[in-house]
Amino acid sequence: MEHYLGFLRGISERCGLPSVKQLADIHNLKAVYRVTVYRPDRRASDSIITLKRGAFQNTVLEAVYAGRFENKPMTRAWTDAQFETFIQAIRPSLFDKMVDQRDIPLVGADICLFERGAGGFLKAVLFGIPTADPIYMRLLTIIETFMPEALREF
Repeated sequence: MEHYLGFLRGISERCGLPSVKQLADIHNLKAVYRVTVYRPDRRASDSIITLKRGAFQNTVLEAVYAGRFENKPMTRAWTDAQFETFIQAIRPSLFDKMVDQRDIPLVGADICLFERGAGGFLKAVLFGIPTADPIYMRLLTIIETFMPEALREF
């Protein structure tokens, strides 16, 4: 799994994006969430979706599609209510205690890396898409609901 982790984090690096750790260390950011989707069959661009919550309650979601649109982020602002609803959806998933999915298929599945950072805290979970496992299916549902840009195919 460690090679997947490095590879998926490398996608955002190749697009010129700072890592979740770098973002989490910025003093005026309270929280960072990132979803990276790798599409091994190349039917669409890999996607990097970053949700940043600022110290003054401003929240923005940035979507980057590797190799598309000059790797420039497409952004949309989130309201405080949207962010709180997102947090309420994440909390029951026990994301901070999740482990990587075992036996991610090597063929026929996209690979998703869901990361969270705040201050010195970092957490990452890898899983395959599609997934039948209810634990990861809950996380995928959260992504589909709040960050549909992650699953768009360009």
